[in-house]
Amino acid sequence: MKLRSILTSFTFRFMLLYVTVLSVAVFVIMAVIYGAFTYNYFDELQEAVVDELSTIELVYAGQGLAGVEQYVEDRAEGDGRRFQYLLTDADYRKLAGTFKSWPQFREIGDGWISFGLNLTGFDGQVDQELMGRPLTLDDRSHL
Repeated sequence: MKLRSILTSFTFRFMLLYVTVLSVAVFVIMAVIYGAFTYNYFDELQEAVVDELSTIELVYAGQGLAGVEQYVEDRAEGDGRRFQYLLTDADYRKLAGTFKSWPQFREIGDGWISFGLNLTGFDGQVDQELMGRPLTLDDRSHL
């Protein structure tokens, strides 16, 4: 009988409502903060990829395909693996980069593509979904 009187009391119902509203408010605030940080991170990452492609186009304009090949090799070795590269000729044969072959991909809009990559992890094979932005140079080679 005492438990029933506690559960039906005004104080208990008020505290239950207070905890529920506070929990929902904290969840909403955390979701907004997470969304803002995530959006900014991916926006900056996309800008970095576009800037990298612009740099590669400048290298190509100044030094040709050999310059791009050297640039890709240098970046693939020394960039802390932030970006992954694959430079191929017009027939998609590898010239330089970290990927072994041109991946099968699907377009996701605004010049971006999505493709799968099979990696070896601690617990076996791991399929990883990646995003990229392809670039076709004037001599029909692909990056």
